Amino acid sequence: MRIRSITKINKQFIFTASFCLFLVLYIFNGYEFGAPFGQTILPISIVLVASLFTKHEHDYKYYFLIMILAILALISTANSNVINFSQSRIWTFLLICSICAWIGGVRISKEYLEEIMSFYIILSFVIVLLIVVGYILGFGVDSSGRVSINYGDFFKDQNYLSAFFLPSFAIVFYRIIYSYKGRIKNILFCVLSIFAVFTMGSRGSFLTILLIVASVVGKMFLKDRNMVRKIAFIFLLVITVLVLYYLFQSLTMFQRMTGFESYGSDVRMRLWAAGINGFINNPLIGSGIGAASQYSWSLVGNAVHNSFIELLADQGLLGAIVIVWILLHFLNRGNKNGFIVFILMISFFVPLFFLTGYSNFTFWMPIMFINLITNNLKNSQTILFDMRSS
Repeated sequence: MRIRSITKINKQFIFTASFCLFLVLYIFNGYEFGAPFGQTILPISIVLVASLFTKHEHDYKYYFLIMILAILALISTANSNVINFSQSRIWTFLLICSICAWIGGVRISKEYLEEIMSFYIILSFVIVLLIVVGYILGFGVDSSGRVSINYGDFFKDQNYLSAFFLPSFAIVFYRIIYSYKGRIKNILFCVLSIFAVFTMGSRGSFLTILLIVASVVGKMFLKDRNMVRKIAFIFLLVITVLVLYYLFQSLTMFQRMTGFESYGSDVRMRLWAAGINGFINNPLIGSGIGAASQYSWSLVGNAVHNSFIELLADQGLLGAIVIVWILLHFLNRGNKNGFIVFILMISFFVPLFFLTGYSNFTFWMPIMFINLITNNLKNSQTILFDMRSS
């Protein structure tokens, strides 16, 4: 019995270690934009092999939804007058969907799940520190004055980089409000994360932070009966906003991030308008996997820079309905962790409104991660990280 128990623990440990390795190599993949399959095939293969020896709990409803999405992708691509199978990313898309569905079904203990989440937060903190130090010392500032991680030949795209650490920001910010453990450390992480986002000049990340803060504060005011904590939090929030505004108001990056009125003349809007042609051409099932980028490259000369326009253009309303159904299914599995899952979804998916990547791991890594989390929480009444529920 003891030998079997040790073997079981070792299998879970190996999966946990492989998933943590994947997270590192996912973000530090040596590619400027996102996480294409070719740049992530080695780390995801390691996780896949580890998952083959780990217990699974099969979610047949999720499998069914993925199967429907795959069938819709095949039909839309086969009927497309914009893109054909040789041009499309359809086979990569189907492979990634299958891999993510399988890995997300792995069953591990709450302790190992928290180890993965804790490692993710630590990795995010390291990235934030690299950005802040790069800004202070100057080696992380690119030619446009925006800060990122310098690879020598290129700087990692700021939107992709910030999208990676924002889910950690969401968890840590929530812990500041609802847990007394490590509060000073958590506040430091949040302040540095906000500072990093300002120096990176990412509008999408700035908007995501606002939504995370608004969601957590809204929950606190609706659910929390502790009036002293409410007043103290409002006071600290106002002071923090005033200090940040005083420090950053003169910076070009701050003006860029808060200047949403100029977005109409931004090239991104032209890319979105070009990409949406795939949806207009066939609103029900879309114009095939890769159609949005085909339109944006041919009409504007760049990728579409919006994963949800890709979703609509490539798979139409039916594909979008399936994705929304999947996310609602995950949210329903959260049990007492439902709000944590909700803010994780905000932090994972809102940045994707500004990023290309529906047919690769840029979009599907968050799906896989949330699937893994909620699959291991659906039969549990415990709270991740032992946070108090108000």
